[in-house]
Parts: sequence; C-alpha cells; structure tokens
Amino acid sequence: MLFVPYLFYFGLYDIYYNTDTKLNDLESSEAQKWLVKWILKNILIIAYFRPGLPPQLVINDNTLLIYGSAGLALTTAWIPCVKSFPTLSTILMVLHVICFVIGPFNAFRRFLKGGYRQYTSLELNRYFCFFWVLGRGILFHFFAVKPLENPDNSFDRRFVNFFNLTFAPQTPIEFVRFESILSVFSLIIAILFPFA
Repeated sequence: MLFVPYLFYFGLYDIYYNTDTKLNDLESSEAQKWLVKWILKNILIIAYFRPGLPPQLVINDNTLLIYGSAGLALTTAWIPCVKSFPTLSTILMVLHVICFVIGPFNAFRRFLKGGYRQYTSLELNRYFCFFWVLGRGILFHFFAVKPLENPDNSFDRRFVNFFNLTFAPQTPIEFVRFESILSVFSLIIAILFPFA
C-alpha cells in the first residue's frame, strides 16, 4: 500500500495529460483519437461506479494489486517502444488503463472507503510519514517545478532531497522510467508483504 498513492496520482496524470501526446505521436486521425479517449474514459467511469469485487478466495484486493502493478510496469515500458505500430500502441494504452483500474485505482479506493481500518495506528503513522516525505515530489511534478536542494548536510535532509528530486519527473522519459520503477516496487511489496 505504500506506493499506491503515487501510482494512483501518476497513473491519472498519465491518462489525463499524456494520452493526447501519445496519440499525436502515432499520427492518428481525429476519429481514432476520439474513439480511444472515449474507451479510456468509459473504463474509468465504470471503475469509479463499480461497487468492487466481492471477497473471493482466488481474486482478492492484493491479487488485483499484483496483477495491476505488473501490467502497469509492462505497458509503461512497452508503449514508447512500439510507436511504429499504431494498433499495438493503442491496445497497450487500453491495457494500461485497465491495469491501472484493477491495481492502484481499486486499492486506493478501498483504502479510502474504510480499508485503512485493518491497519494499526503505528502502521498508519508510518504510512503518513512516508507520504509526507515523498508526497512533496508530486507537488513539484504537478506544478512543473524542479525542487531546490537544501544545503543542509544532515542525512535526513539529503534523504528528503533525493526523494523530492526522484519523485518529480520533468521529461517524458523520466516520467516513463519513474512510473515503471514505481510499478515494480509496488509489485514487489504486494508479493512479499500481502497486507502492507
């Protein structure tokens, strides 16, 4: 659960802001762009109003997070590689949104709807401290501002500066690299620590 808010933010940012750029890179017609955007928006709308999967033995929230994180890592890495194949790129964009919906979107929505009750107060405190350290990078990214490095030489300030710079990708290739690395971290944590 530690990396899910970041995947949620960067996934929504990617879908909302970078879809037009990806479709322009494919040199799609206006009708194709409209159709792809319509499909992506409908997937998100259905995911928002869907009540969620009932608890089952085989498919649970952790399994969906594992599949969604693996799919995000793979599709994020492959979309820039297949620019010369418009149909494959479009299919990968749709798969990217589906993996986003079944992974981080579902996990974050469950957490906000009451899933946080399964954690102890110490775990929630650790989670919010982690979000405080890394969440400023989201602000720097959204406002397209490069974080200033603090000249303080203490270890914790250097740690915070490093993560602020890391979590604020400025170029499209940094964004792709960061989103795929974050998906891999989320996948590893979901596999090794199923209830973290």
